[in-house]
Amino acid sequence: MPAFPHTVLTAPERRLLMLLAPGRTSVEAASALHLTPAEAEAMLEALLRRYGLSSRHQLFVRALVYRWI
Repeated sequence: MPAFPHTVLTAPERRLLMLLAPGRTSVEAASALHLTPAEAEAMLEALLRRYGLSSRHQLFVRALVYRWI
């Protein structure tokens, strides 16, 4: 697992995770953030790559553990 500071989320990234974690779809989250669905998906994929994760579930667990959301 790569070393990383656990507080490097941008405000939009944090808001996206807060919307997706309880079960909103990417389309719903994108709409709430005034993004296109493709932009929201790209942001999510960038987070997965940044933290070396392979699933949204892993990302949401990481977000809870490090209190990003």
